[in-house]
Amino acid sequence: FKPLVGMIPADAVDHLEYMLDNVADSLPAGTFALSSAPTDELSGIWYLDRSSGTPVAGLDIPDLSGTDWVYEGWVVIDGVPVTSGRFDTAEGFDDFDGYSASDAYPPFPGEDFLVNAPDGVTFPTDLSGQTAVISIEPRVDNDPAPFLFKPLVGAIPEDAVDHLEYDLDMADLPTGSFMLTQHEAPPSDELSGIWFLDLSTGSPAVGLDLPDLIGTDWTYEGWVVIDGVPVTTGRFDTGDGFDDFDGYSASDMYPPFPGEDFLLNAPAGLVFPTDLSGTTAVISIEPRMDDDPAPFMFKPLAGDIPASAEDHVVYDLSDRTSTLPTGTVTIEDVTDDDDEDTPFLGAFVVVVVLALVAVAILARRSGQ
Repeated sequence: FKPLVGMIPADAVDHLEYMLDNVADSLPAGTFALSSAPTDELSGIWYLDRSSGTPVAGLDIPDLSGTDWVYEGWVVIDGVPVTSGRFDTAEGFDDFDGYSASDAYPPFPGEDFLVNAPDGVTFPTDLSGQTAVISIEPRVDNDPAPFLFKPLVGAIPEDAVDHLEYDLDMADLPTGSFMLTQHEAPPSDELSGIWFLDLSTGSPAVGLDLPDLIGTDWTYEGWVVIDGVPVTTGRFDTGDGFDDFDGYSASDMYPPFPGEDFLLNAPAGLVFPTDLSGTTAVISIEPRMDDDPAPFMFKPLAGDIPASAEDHVVYDLSDRTSTLPTGTVTIEDVTDDDDEDTPFLGAFVVVVVLALVAVAILARRSGQ
C-alpha cells in the first residue's frame, strides 16, 4: 500500500512551482516547487515543507507509534525501488541514512542518495523522471519493495518551466457495486443478502474493480455493518469468483461473486433473516493470517445501503480517498559541505500536496 505517491519529472529545473490538481473533486489539490544548488542537487528526497521559509513536516499522516505498522519512503529509480527510510510520524528522523554522505540533514524523513548505491543504481543520481512513494508496511517486514497501492501520482513535466501549474493525475481508484437479494428464503426476505456484482447489463458481471491479491499476504473481505455490528460476507482475492464463506447462507445456489445471504447462524445480538436497508456495505483489505472479527480501520470501498433499498437494484460503493490524510513531499539533497573547493550538494525541493487513498490501508493498532 502506497498512500502517498509523487512523480519527479525527468527535466527538473530549480525554483519551479506547479499546481497539482487531482482528478477527484473530493480530494485536495496541491503545489510542488523545485529549488536547487549547482551540483547533484537532484540526488536527495526529504518529506518536509519549506513554503513558509522554515522547514516543517511535509506529511499530514496518522501517528503509527505503538502499532504493528510503519511508514516507508521510497524513490523508484529506473525501476528499482530505493528506500529513504522508515518512520512512525511526519516529524523526526527516519531509521535510515545508509546512502547519505553525512549526518547534516533535517529532522524529517528523507535521504540523500550519494553513497553505497544498491545494485542497478548509481549515486549521486538525478531523481528527475523518477517516482516518490510513501507506503505503509508491516513493522516486521523484509520485502525490498513497497506495498501494493499507488493512489496518487504527481508529474513534473519534461518541459517544466518556472511558475507554471500542472495537473496531478490520480492513479485508478477502486470502484464497486452491489445488489441486495438472497437465494433461498421467501420473497419477503429478499433484502437479507448482499452480492458484490453488477447487473446493469442484464446479466451478472464483476462488480468490484480492485487489484488482484492472488499470491500476496493480503486478501479482501466484504462486510455489512448491521446495527453497529460488522458481519463478514467472506474473503476473496479478486472480484470475479466465489469468496471463502457461506456460513450464513441456506444453500449453495448463489452466483460466482463475493457476497452472502444472511439467513442462518446469526452472530450474537442479530437475527437472520434481516433487512439490510439502512446498513453499510464495506470492502476491507486484511492480512491473510488475520482472524480479527472487525475490518481494518482503512477501507478502500464503502457504501450506505439506502433506507428504501430494493432487491436486484445495483448500488455503488464509494472510494474512501476523501477520508484519508493528506501530505506534502519535499525533495532535496541537504548534504552540507563547508569546503568551498568541494562541489556543494544543494537542495532540490519539490513540495507535493498528496492524498492518501484507498485502499490506504493497513494501519492496525498493535494488540488488536
